[in-house]
Amino acid sequence: MLEAGFLPEIRKIVASCPRSGEAAGQTRRQTLFFTATWPRAVREAAQALVAPSAVEVRVAQLPRPHEAPQGASGSEPGSGETLTANKAVEQTVEVFGYHQEKLLRLRELLELRSWPSCLVFCKTKQRCDWLEKKLSETPCTWVAAIHSGRKQLEREATLENFRSRASNRGNEKGMAVLVATNVVARGIHITGVPLVVIYDFSSAADYVHQVGRTGRAGAKGRAITFYVPGDGDAGELVQVLRRAEQTVPPGLAEIAEPQEPQEPQERPGARSTEPLHRKSEADDARQGWKRQRWAKARGKK
Repeated sequence: MLEAGFLPEIRKIVASCPRSGEAAGQTRRQTLFFTATWPRAVREAAQALVAPSAVEVRVAQLPRPHEAPQGASGSEPGSGETLTANKAVEQTVEVFGYHQEKLLRLRELLELRSWPSCLVFCKTKQRCDWLEKKLSETPCTWVAAIHSGRKQLEREATLENFRSRASNRGNEKGMAVLVATNVVARGIHITGVPLVVIYDFSSAADYVHQVGRTGRAGAKGRAITFYVPGDGDAGELVQVLRRAEQTVPPGLAEIAEPQEPQEPQERPGARSTEPLHRKSEADDARQGWKRQRWAKARGKK
């Protein structure tokens, strides 16, 4: 709520609450904040709404001795917070060379029918609508999309429909799939979601919230993340996986490794020129994957 710009409204509510000791019968205001991440902006806003003696309780958020608490990979910039995902959730990252491969893999997962319901996270509203249409072609699957572009009543109806199907395991035919942006990544509890698929990885902070939609209240859960070179910071994702004691795939670890700078090349006989344009690490990673794919293809011929 604080990040969404509701701080002025919250301040008005707080100002209207009775204060202890002002008059008989007035009750003391009690304020509790719950969050999976603790960035500086939210922390400062929360501290302005509570008493100086407020107690702060953290669960599995303390950095390990060998990890730098501030500015470290896998932490909120400048927050001093080390991001930690739920260790009770089995977390898997699958690395692809192209975005087009992700749809085929998602369909394969849904066709397994190993889970009664699934929550799929996309980065944009357009991707949600597109994926909803594509997955609607999958037989025996109920599919719906939810994002900020849909009307509030429609979003509430869609969420309630999915919540009902997710909680009634075995009572519905087929699999229930909800495709969503981050509008359902925070502050919404849905019982009985055994699988989360992060179709578009964006950041470690979003990852922690998205993974947290499964494995809730002591239940088991699984999260599968699709990663394409050029997505969010691979180094952050690697650190979060390691803190949660999850397996880091070799492909992701390779992308996360810092690249040594290359000396600029000059054409033979050319006079001293300015350094040639260097591609970004993401472009370099993509080219590396393309070369590997071409090598495999040629080896099969």
